Order: sequence, then structure tokens, then C-alpha cells
Amino acid sequence: VRFNLPDLDVFEIDVLSLAQTAAYPHVGTTLFNMVVNPSSGDLYVSNTNANNATRFEGPGAFAGSTVQGDIARARITAINPQMQTVKARPLNRHIDYSRLKGNGELKQHSVAIPTQLAISANGEQLYVAAMGSNKVAVYNTQELDDDALWDNQGAEFDSIKASEQHLTV
Repeated sequence: VRFNLPDLDVFEIDVLSLAQTAAYPHVGTTLFNMVVNPSSGDLYVSNTNANNATRFEGPGAFAGSTVQGDIARARITAINPQMQTVKARPLNRHIDYSRLKGNGELKQHSVAIPTQLAISANGEQLYVAAMGSNKVAVYNTQELDDDALWDNQGAEFDSIKASEQHLTV
């Protein structure tokens, strides 16, 4: 039996009436934490997005596809409540997911399982505690909000440069 379920992940609730006032789709599969930008009111959500459209765990020889090395991708999703926009930002764009094996440099620059979030008082820096990579990555919120850096054309957000700004925990 085929059926469709809504993909609504984050809900805005009025604190007085407890009524739902907004719902945001496609934020991520597993949501870890949220933080509000004190300057813009934007909401940032740390999450992973599972590769549920691809089947099978093995090497892909039998079925022609595999999720090896690409089970879930680490992301920060930016939600703008005023504009009602949801923008997922992958944290590991430097990874070539068609290659099953990585190297030490790949691991050094990767941000895995982004759990805890904190934001600076002026809203300019987002701190992401990444449990799977034992680091706190620091992102400029203007870069996370800038669509031109995420359109796969021209100058883009440099995840390797951003990953060099981290604290090891």
C-alpha cells in the first residue's frame, strides 16, 4: 500500500494559545539542536540527512547501488521564519561520495554528527560541536545565509577553510 506522509520537521507554536503557527519541511532526518540568531531571528538546526533513497549496505556489486560511505550527511539547516525559507547547508562538501575510501586529510576537514549549537551574542558566528569528529567548528552566519555561496556556481563556501577554524574537544 503506497501512501504519502508530510515531511514537516520543525514547528512554530504560539506560547499563549499553544496553537501551531508554522511548520517547516525538509529540515533533516535526525535533528539534534536549534539556536536562534539574536540579530536576524533566523533559526539554525544541526542535523543529519539520511540517504534513504539509495538501498543496500554492501559494495553495490549485486544491486548496483550502495550507501557505503554515504549513509547520512551532516548539515546545518537555516530557517528564516519571516521569509518562510528552509536552506540546508551540507558541512562536508569537500567529500567525493562516489569514492568509498577517504584519507586522513578528508577526515581532518570533516564535521561529523553536528550535535550542539551556540551562537555569538552579535549573531555573526555559529559554533557547532561535532561529536563524530571531536571538534567545534566555527561558521560565519552570513556565509551560511548567502545563497550565492551554495549554488554550485562561481565562488562557493569553502568547507576546508571553514573546518580549519575549529577547536578540538
